[in-house]
Amino acid sequence: MYVKIKKTTLVVFSVLAGLTVVGLCAGLIAMDVMRKNQRSRYESEVAAGWRQSVSELATALNDLEIDLQKGLYSSGNYQTVSWAAQVFSEAGAARTALEALPLYELRLQGTETFLNQVGEYTLEMARKRLRGESLSESEENSLKTLALRSRQLADEILMMSEKISDENHDYQAMQQLLLPSEEGEDKTEFESLEDIFSSDKPLTYRGEHSAWRESRTSDWLNTLKEIGKDDLKALSAKYLSVNQEDLTEESRFDSPFAFREYRNGDRVVAVTEQGGLLYGFSNLRDVSESKLSVEDALTFGGEGLAELGYEYMEPVSWAASENTLTAVYALRQEGILIYSDRITITLALDNGEIMALNAVEYLFAHDPDRNLSTVVSREEALQVLRHDLTVQSADMVSVPRGDGSEDVCWQFTVRDDTETRVLVFVNANTKVEEDILILVEEDDRRTAI
Repeated sequence: MYVKIKKTTLVVFSVLAGLTVVGLCAGLIAMDVMRKNQRSRYESEVAAGWRQSVSELATALNDLEIDLQKGLYSSGNYQTVSWAAQVFSEAGAARTALEALPLYELRLQGTETFLNQVGEYTLEMARKRLRGESLSESEENSLKTLALRSRQLADEILMMSEKISDENHDYQAMQQLLLPSEEGEDKTEFESLEDIFSSDKPLTYRGEHSAWRESRTSDWLNTLKEIGKDDLKALSAKYLSVNQEDLTEESRFDSPFAFREYRNGDRVVAVTEQGGLLYGFSNLRDVSESKLSVEDALTFGGEGLAELGYEYMEPVSWAASENTLTAVYALRQEGILIYSDRITITLALDNGEIMALNAVEYLFAHDPDRNLSTVVSREEALQVLRHDLTVQSADMVSVPRGDGSEDVCWQFTVRDDTETRVLVFVNANTKVEEDILILVEEDDRRTAI
Protein backbone atom coordinates (compact mmCIF):
# COMPACT_ATOMS: atom_id res chain seq x y z
CA MET A 1 0.00 0.00 0.00
CA TYR A 2 1.39 3.39 -1.04
CA VAL A 3 1.35 6.12 1.59
CA LYS A 4 1.81 9.68 0.42
CA ILE A 5 4.00 11.80 2.70
CA LYS A 6 3.99 15.55 2.49
CA LYS A 7 7.18 17.33 1.55
CA THR A 8 7.04 19.41 4.74
CA THR A 9 6.92 16.24 6.82
CA LEU A 10 10.01 14.93 5.09
CA VAL A 11 11.81 18.16 5.81
CA VAL A 12 10.86 17.96 9.49
CA PHE A 13 12.06 14.36 9.71
CA SER A 14 15.33 15.28 7.99
CA VAL A 15 15.92 18.15 10.38
CA LEU A 16 15.18 15.95 13.39
CA ALA A 17 17.51 13.23 12.09
CA GLY A 18 20.23 15.81 11.51
CA LEU A 19 19.79 17.21 15.00
CA THR A 20 19.95 13.68 16.43
CA VAL A 21 23.20 12.97 14.61
CA VAL A 22 24.64 16.29 15.69
CA GLY A 23 23.53 15.60 19.27
CA LEU A 24 25.11 12.17 19.24
CA CYS A 25 28.34 13.55 17.85
CA ALA A 26 28.32 16.34 20.40
CA GLY A 27 27.68 13.80 23.14
CA LEU A 28 30.53 11.62 21.98
CA ILE A 29 32.84 14.62 21.76
CA ALA A 30 31.74 15.73 25.23
CA MET A 31 32.35 12.24 26.61
CA ASP A 32 35.78 12.16 24.98
CA VAL A 33 36.61 15.55 26.43
CA MET A 34 35.36 14.39 29.83
CA ARG A 35 37.51 11.26 29.66
CA LYS A 36 40.52 13.32 28.65
CA ASN A 37 39.87 15.75 31.50
CA GLN A 38 39.48 12.86 33.95
CA ARG A 39 42.70 11.28 32.69
CA SER A 40 44.47 14.64 32.89
CA ARG A 41 43.28 15.12 36.48
CA TYR A 42 44.33 11.55 37.33
CA GLU A 43 47.78 12.04 35.82
CA SER A 44 48.16 15.37 37.61
CA GLU A 45 47.25 13.75 40.93
CA VAL A 46 49.64 10.84 40.33
CA ALA A 47 52.48 13.16 39.35
CA ALA A 48 51.81 15.31 42.42
CA GLY A 49 51.93 12.18 44.57
CA TRP A 50 55.24 11.12 43.04
CA ARG A 51 56.72 14.59 43.54
CA GLN A 52 55.56 14.52 47.15
CA SER A 53 57.09 11.07 47.71
CA VAL A 54 60.48 12.23 46.39
CA SER A 55 60.31 15.24 48.72
CA GLU A 56 59.32 13.05 51.70
CA LEU A 57 62.13 10.62 50.90
CA ALA A 58 64.68 13.46 50.99
CA THR A 59 63.28 14.76 54.31
CA ALA A 60 63.25 11.31 55.94
CA LEU A 61 66.83 10.60 54.86
CA ASN A 62 67.99 13.97 56.15
CA ASP A 63 66.35 13.33 59.55
CA LEU A 64 67.75 9.81 59.55
CA GLU A 65 71.32 11.05 59.10
CA ILE A 66 70.97 13.60 61.91
CA ASP A 67 69.64 11.06 64.40
CA LEU A 68 72.27 8.49 63.46
CA GLN A 69 74.91 11.09 64.29
CA LYS A 70 73.22 11.93 67.60
CA GLY A 71 73.10 8.28 68.56
CA LEU A 72 76.88 8.08 68.64
CA TYR A 73 76.83 10.38 71.66
CA SER A 74 73.83 8.98 73.55
CA SER A 75 74.22 7.69 77.08
CA GLY A 76 71.70 6.15 79.43
CA ASN A 77 68.84 3.80 78.68
CA TYR A 78 66.28 6.51 77.94
CA GLN A 79 68.37 8.18 75.24
CA THR A 80 69.39 4.83 73.78
CA VAL A 81 65.80 3.66 73.42
CA SER A 82 64.64 7.04 72.12
CA TRP A 83 67.46 7.16 69.58
CA ALA A 84 66.83 3.66 68.25
CA ALA A 85 63.06 4.20 68.01
CA GLN A 86 63.53 7.47 66.12
CA VAL A 87 66.00 6.01 63.63
CA PHE A 88 63.80 2.97 63.06
CA SER A 89 60.79 5.22 62.46
CA GLU A 90 62.66 7.46 60.00
CA ALA A 91 64.06 4.47 58.10
CA GLY A 92 60.49 3.18 57.80
CA ALA A 93 59.28 6.57 56.55
CA ALA A 94 62.03 6.63 53.91
CA ARG A 95 61.18 3.09 52.83
CA THR A 96 57.48 3.98 52.58
CA ALA A 97 58.26 7.04 50.45
CA LEU A 98 60.49 4.98 48.15
CA GLU A 99 57.87 2.24 47.78
CA ALA A 100 55.29 4.86 46.77
CA LEU A 101 57.30 5.43 43.59
CA PRO A 102 56.99 3.03 40.61
CA LEU A 103 60.53 1.73 41.07
CA TYR A 104 59.85 -1.98 40.82
CA GLU A 105 62.03 -2.25 37.69
CA LEU A 106 64.75 0.16 38.70
CA ARG A 107 67.30 -2.27 40.13
CA LEU A 108 67.72 -0.42 43.45
CA GLN A 109 68.79 -3.43 45.52
CA GLY A 110 71.52 -1.51 47.34
CA THR A 111 69.17 1.32 48.31
CA GLU A 112 66.50 -1.12 49.41
CA THR A 113 69.03 -3.12 51.45
CA PHE A 114 70.32 0.07 53.09
CA LEU A 115 66.84 1.18 54.18
CA ASN A 116 66.05 -2.32 55.47
CA GLN A 117 69.30 -2.55 57.42
CA VAL A 118 69.77 0.92 58.89
CA GLY A 119 66.80 0.85 61.28
CA GLU A 120 67.30 -2.80 62.22
CA TYR A 121 71.04 -2.41 62.82
CA THR A 122 70.44 0.63 65.04
CA LEU A 123 67.93 -1.34 67.11
CA GLU A 124 70.42 -4.16 67.51
CA MET A 125 73.11 -1.74 68.68
CA ALA A 126 70.63 -0.21 71.14
CA ARG A 127 69.83 -3.66 72.54
CA LYS A 128 73.52 -4.29 72.98
CA ARG A 129 73.92 -1.06 74.96
CA LEU A 130 70.87 -1.89 77.09
CA ARG A 131 72.50 -5.22 77.95
CA GLY A 132 75.42 -3.23 79.34
CA GLU A 133 77.74 -4.11 76.47
CA SER A 134 79.97 -1.59 74.72
CA LEU A 135 79.94 -1.20 70.97
CA SER A 136 83.06 -2.40 69.23
CA GLU A 137 85.12 -0.07 67.06
CA SER A 138 83.80 -1.89 64.01
CA GLU A 139 80.18 -1.40 65.13
CA GLU A 140 80.72 2.31 65.78
CA ASN A 141 82.32 2.64 62.36
CA SER A 142 79.32 0.89 60.81
CA LEU A 143 76.99 3.43 62.44
CA LYS A 144 79.15 6.26 61.11
CA THR A 145 79.06 4.72 57.63
CA LEU A 146 75.27 4.40 57.79
CA ALA A 147 75.04 8.08 58.76
CA LEU A 148 77.35 9.04 55.90
CA ARG A 149 75.35 7.03 53.37
CA SER A 150 72.14 8.61 54.67
CA ARG A 151 73.64 12.05 54.08
CA GLN A 152 74.85 11.16 50.58
CA LEU A 153 71.53 9.59 49.68
CA ALA A 154 69.61 12.55 51.12
CA ASP A 155 71.74 15.04 49.15
CA GLU A 156 71.12 13.20 45.87
CA ILE A 157 67.39 12.85 46.48
CA LEU A 158 67.15 16.49 47.60
CA MET A 159 68.73 17.68 44.33
CA MET A 160 66.23 15.58 42.39
CA SER A 161 63.37 16.92 44.50
CA GLU A 162 64.40 20.54 43.93
CA LYS A 163 64.79 19.94 40.19
CA ILE A 164 61.37 18.30 40.03
CA SER A 165 59.83 21.17 41.99
CA ASP A 166 61.52 23.94 40.00
CA GLU A 167 60.57 22.42 36.65
CA ASN A 168 57.15 21.32 37.94
CA HIS A 169 57.50 17.88 36.35
CA ASP A 170 54.23 16.65 34.91
CA TYR A 171 53.13 13.02 34.62
CA GLN A 172 55.16 12.29 31.47
CA ALA A 173 58.30 13.92 32.88
CA MET A 174 57.98 11.99 36.14
CA GLN A 175 57.45 8.75 34.25
CA GLN A 176 60.55 9.42 32.19
CA LEU A 177 62.57 10.14 35.36
CA LEU A 178 61.43 6.89 36.97
CA LEU A 179 61.84 4.63 33.95
CA PRO A 180 64.73 2.12 34.09
CA SER A 181 67.54 2.40 31.58
CA GLU A 182 67.80 0.05 28.63
CA GLU A 183 70.71 -2.35 28.31
CA GLY A 184 73.81 -0.48 27.16
CA GLU A 185 72.47 2.93 28.16
CA ASP A 186 73.84 5.16 30.92
CA LYS A 187 72.27 4.77 34.35
CA THR A 188 69.30 6.94 35.20
CA GLU A 189 69.46 9.40 38.09
CA PHE A 190 67.73 6.95 40.39
CA GLU A 191 69.84 3.99 39.30
CA SER A 192 72.98 6.05 40.01
CA LEU A 193 72.01 6.01 43.69
CA GLU A 194 73.36 2.46 43.80
CA ASP A 195 76.91 3.80 43.33
CA ILE A 196 76.71 5.24 46.85
CA PHE A 197 76.84 1.73 48.33
CA SER A 198 79.13 0.08 45.78
CA SER A 199 82.27 0.11 47.97
CA ASP A 200 80.60 -0.88 51.25
CA LYS A 201 81.32 -4.20 52.89
CA PRO A 202 78.24 -6.36 53.57
CA LEU A 203 76.74 -5.50 56.96
CA THR A 204 76.48 -8.57 59.18
CA TYR A 205 74.62 -8.41 62.49
CA ARG A 206 71.98 -10.28 64.48
CA GLY A 207 69.01 -9.16 62.37
CA GLU A 208 66.54 -10.30 59.74
CA HIS A 209 68.15 -8.28 56.93
CA SER A 210 71.76 -9.13 57.80
CA ALA A 211 74.02 -9.68 54.79
CA TRP A 212 75.01 -13.03 56.29
CA ARG A 213 71.73 -14.52 55.09
CA GLU A 214 72.69 -13.85 51.49
CA SER A 215 76.19 -15.31 51.74
CA ARG A 216 75.75 -18.25 54.13
CA THR A 217 77.01 -21.71 53.29
CA SER A 218 76.62 -25.13 54.87
CA ASP A 219 79.80 -25.93 56.75
CA TRP A 220 78.29 -29.24 57.82
CA LEU A 221 77.56 -30.40 54.25
CA ASN A 222 81.13 -29.59 53.26
CA THR A 223 82.37 -32.18 55.77
CA LEU A 224 80.30 -34.99 54.26
CA LYS A 225 81.47 -37.48 51.65
CA GLU A 226 80.72 -36.68 48.01
CA ILE A 227 78.29 -39.17 46.49
CA GLY A 228 78.68 -40.42 42.90
CA LYS A 229 76.03 -39.84 40.24
CA ASP A 230 74.82 -43.45 40.18
CA ASP A 231 74.39 -43.55 43.93
CA LEU A 232 72.62 -40.18 43.90
CA LYS A 233 70.16 -41.50 41.35
CA ALA A 234 69.57 -44.61 43.45
CA LEU A 235 68.94 -42.47 46.53
CA SER A 236 66.56 -40.24 44.58
CA ALA A 237 64.58 -43.27 43.40
CA LYS A 238 64.34 -44.42 47.00
CA TYR A 239 63.11 -41.02 48.19
CA LEU A 240 60.37 -41.02 45.53
CA SER A 241 59.61 -44.75 45.95
CA VAL A 242 60.13 -45.46 42.23
CA ASN A 243 62.48 -47.63 40.19
CA GLN A 244 65.83 -46.07 39.35
CA GLU A 245 65.23 -46.75 35.65
CA ASP A 246 62.13 -44.55 35.76
CA LEU A 247 64.11 -41.47 36.80
CA THR A 248 65.74 -38.96 34.49
CA GLU A 249 68.35 -36.47 35.60
CA GLU A 250 66.88 -33.00 35.22
CA SER A 251 69.58 -30.52 36.26
CA ARG A 252 72.63 -29.92 38.40
CA PHE A 253 73.00 -26.83 40.61
CA ASP A 254 75.90 -25.27 42.53
CA SER A 255 73.82 -22.83 44.59
CA PRO A 256 73.05 -22.64 47.46
CA PHE A 257 75.12 -25.84 47.56
CA ALA A 258 75.79 -28.59 45.04
CA PHE A 259 72.75 -30.79 44.34
CA ARG A 260 71.16 -32.74 41.52
CA GLU A 261 67.54 -32.84 40.48
CA TYR A 262 65.75 -35.91 39.08
CA ARG A 263 62.29 -36.33 37.58
CA ASN A 264 59.67 -39.03 37.22
CA GLY A 265 56.76 -37.52 35.30
CA ASP A 266 55.44 -34.64 37.43
CA ARG A 267 57.39 -35.87 40.45
CA VAL A 268 60.68 -34.11 41.17
CA VAL A 269 63.37 -34.81 43.77
CA ALA A 270 66.59 -32.94 44.65
CA VAL A 271 69.53 -34.55 46.47
CA THR A 272 72.76 -32.98 47.77
CA GLU A 273 76.02 -34.18 46.23
CA GLN A 274 77.69 -34.04 49.65
CA GLY A 275 76.12 -36.74 51.78
CA GLY A 276 73.28 -37.59 49.40
CA LEU A 277 70.73 -35.88 51.64
CA LEU A 278 67.21 -35.05 50.56
CA TYR A 279 67.08 -31.34 49.69
CA GLY A 280 63.47 -31.34 48.57
CA PHE A 281 60.83 -33.00 46.47
CA SER A 282 57.43 -32.40 44.95
CA ASN A 283 54.90 -35.20 44.58
CA LEU A 284 51.69 -33.17 44.59
CA ARG A 285 48.29 -34.61 43.78
CA ASP A 286 44.64 -33.74 44.26
CA VAL A 287 43.42 -34.60 47.74
CA SER A 288 39.64 -34.88 47.64
CA GLU A 289 38.87 -35.33 51.33
CA SER A 290 40.22 -35.02 54.86
CA LYS A 291 40.21 -38.25 56.83
CA LEU A 292 42.91 -37.39 59.36
CA SER A 293 42.88 -35.00 62.28
CA VAL A 294 45.62 -32.39 62.39
CA GLU A 295 47.21 -34.23 65.31
CA ASP A 296 47.28 -37.55 63.44
CA ALA A 297 48.65 -35.89 60.29
CA LEU A 298 51.46 -34.28 62.28
CA THR A 299 52.36 -37.69 63.69
CA PHE A 300 52.49 -39.12 60.15
CA GLY A 301 54.69 -36.18 59.17
CA GLY A 302 57.24 -36.88 61.88
CA GLU A 303 57.35 -40.56 61.00
CA GLY A 304 57.69 -39.78 57.30
CA LEU A 305 60.59 -37.41 57.94
CA ALA A 306 62.38 -40.09 59.95
CA GLU A 307 62.00 -42.53 57.05
CA LEU A 308 63.51 -39.91 54.74
CA GLY A 309 66.57 -39.55 56.96
CA TYR A 310 65.46 -36.69 59.22
CA GLU A 311 64.93 -38.07 62.68
CA TYR A 312 63.90 -36.35 65.90
CA MET A 313 61.85 -33.67 64.16
CA GLU A 314 58.94 -32.01 66.00
CA PRO A 315 56.13 -29.85 64.56
CA VAL A 316 56.30 -26.20 65.64
CA SER A 317 53.78 -24.52 63.32
CA TRP A 318 51.17 -25.61 60.81
CA ALA A 319 48.14 -24.58 58.74
CA ALA A 320 45.50 -26.70 56.99
CA SER A 321 43.99 -25.76 53.64
CA GLU A 322 42.06 -27.68 50.96
CA ASN A 323 42.60 -31.14 52.49
CA THR A 324 46.33 -30.61 52.97
CA LEU A 325 48.45 -29.55 55.92
CA THR A 326 51.60 -27.45 55.58
CA ALA A 327 53.81 -27.85 58.64
CA VAL A 328 57.22 -26.74 59.87
CA TYR A 329 59.27 -29.24 61.90
CA ALA A 330 62.34 -28.44 64.00
CA LEU A 331 65.08 -30.76 65.25
CA ARG A 332 65.31 -31.91 68.87
CA GLN A 333 69.05 -32.21 69.58
CA GLU A 334 70.41 -33.11 73.03
CA GLY A 335 66.99 -32.33 74.48
CA ILE A 336 66.94 -28.83 72.99
CA LEU A 337 64.57 -27.74 70.20
CA ILE A 338 66.72 -26.24 67.42
CA TYR A 339 64.60 -23.69 65.55
CA SER A 340 67.23 -23.10 62.85
CA ASP A 341 67.19 -26.78 61.81
CA ARG A 342 63.73 -26.72 60.29
CA ILE A 343 62.01 -28.50 57.42
CA THR A 344 58.74 -27.52 55.75
CA ILE A 345 56.47 -30.26 54.42
CA THR A 346 53.02 -30.56 52.87
CA LEU A 347 50.91 -33.50 54.05
CA ALA A 348 47.87 -35.09 52.44
CA LEU A 349 45.02 -35.25 54.94
CA ASP A 350 43.54 -38.40 53.40
CA ASN A 351 46.47 -40.70 54.24
CA GLY A 352 49.25 -38.58 55.83
CA GLU A 353 51.58 -38.83 52.82
CA ILE A 354 54.31 -36.21 52.52
CA MET A 355 53.65 -34.63 49.12
CA ALA A 356 56.25 -31.85 49.23
CA LEU A 357 59.37 -31.13 51.26
CA ASN A 358 61.90 -28.31 51.58
CA ALA A 359 64.93 -28.94 53.79
CA VAL A 360 67.11 -25.99 52.73
CA GLU A 361 67.10 -24.31 56.16
CA TYR A 362 68.02 -27.57 57.89
CA LEU A 363 70.88 -28.15 55.46
CA PHE A 364 72.17 -24.62 55.93
CA ALA A 365 72.05 -24.63 59.72
CA HIS A 366 72.59 -28.16 60.99
CA ASP A 367 75.64 -28.70 63.17
CA PRO A 368 75.89 -31.97 65.08
CA ASP A 369 78.70 -30.46 67.20
CA ARG A 370 77.01 -27.14 68.06
CA ASN A 371 77.61 -25.73 71.53
CA LEU A 372 74.41 -26.09 73.56
CA SER A 373 75.84 -25.41 77.00
CA THR A 374 73.84 -23.30 79.47
CA VAL A 375 74.37 -21.79 82.93
CA VAL A 376 70.94 -20.39 83.82
CA SER A 377 68.54 -22.82 85.49
CA ARG A 378 64.79 -22.91 84.89
CA GLU A 379 64.16 -21.36 88.29
CA GLU A 380 66.62 -18.53 87.63
CA ALA A 381 65.07 -17.83 84.22
CA LEU A 382 61.59 -17.71 85.78
CA GLN A 383 62.73 -14.76 87.91
CA VAL A 384 62.92 -12.63 84.76
CA LEU A 385 59.20 -13.02 84.02
CA ARG A 386 56.48 -10.75 85.35
CA HIS A 387 55.02 -12.12 88.54
CA ASP A 388 51.42 -11.86 87.32
CA LEU A 389 52.02 -14.28 84.45
CA THR A 390 50.93 -17.91 84.69
CA VAL A 391 53.56 -20.28 83.29
CA GLN A 392 51.92 -23.19 81.50
CA SER A 393 55.01 -24.93 80.17
CA ALA A 394 58.77 -24.55 79.75
CA ASP A 395 61.15 -25.85 77.12
CA MET A 396 64.79 -25.37 76.18
CA VAL A 397 65.25 -24.04 72.63
CA SER A 398 67.97 -22.65 70.36
CA VAL A 399 67.07 -19.43 68.52
CA PRO A 400 68.97 -18.51 65.31
CA ARG A 401 70.37 -15.01 64.77
CA GLY A 402 71.19 -13.08 61.62
CA ASP A 403 74.96 -13.45 62.00
CA GLY A 404 74.98 -17.24 62.10
CA SER A 405 75.05 -17.45 65.90
CA GLU A 406 72.41 -19.08 68.09
CA ASP A 407 71.07 -18.33 71.56
CA VAL A 408 70.03 -21.19 73.80
CA CYS A 409 66.96 -19.95 75.67
CA TRP A 410 64.33 -21.03 78.10
CA GLN A 411 61.03 -20.85 76.22
CA PHE A 412 58.13 -20.24 78.59
CA THR A 413 54.52 -20.52 77.45
CA VAL A 414 52.64 -18.01 79.59
CA ARG A 415 49.32 -16.24 79.86
CA ASP A 416 47.85 -13.44 81.95
CA ASP A 417 44.17 -13.02 82.83
CA THR A 418 43.19 -13.26 79.15
CA GLU A 419 43.01 -16.25 76.82
CA THR A 420 46.10 -15.12 74.89
CA ARG A 421 49.07 -17.47 75.13
CA VAL A 422 52.54 -16.03 74.70
CA LEU A 423 56.06 -17.43 74.25
CA VAL A 424 58.73 -15.65 76.30
CA PHE A 425 62.39 -16.43 75.56
CA VAL A 426 64.97 -15.97 78.33
CA ASN A 427 68.62 -16.44 77.40
CA ALA A 428 69.94 -19.51 79.22
CA ASN A 429 73.43 -17.99 79.50
CA THR A 430 72.90 -14.26 80.01
CA LYS A 431 69.47 -14.31 81.71
CA VAL A 432 68.24 -11.63 79.27
CA GLU A 433 64.66 -11.65 77.99
CA GLU A 434 65.46 -12.09 74.30
CA ASP A 435 62.07 -12.17 72.60
CA ILE A 436 58.30 -12.39 73.02
CA LEU A 437 55.95 -14.05 70.50
CA ILE A 438 52.17 -14.33 70.57
CA LEU A 439 50.78 -17.79 69.86
CA VAL A 440 48.00 -17.90 67.28
CA GLU A 441 46.17 -21.18 67.81
CA GLU A 442 43.07 -22.39 66.00
CA ASP A 443 41.64 -25.81 65.20
CA ASP A 444 43.66 -26.15 62.00
CA ARG A 445 46.40 -23.57 62.50
CA ARG A 446 49.24 -22.76 64.86
CA THR A 447 51.90 -20.11 64.46
CA ALA A 448 53.82 -17.58 66.55
CA ILE A 449 54.04 -13.91 65.65
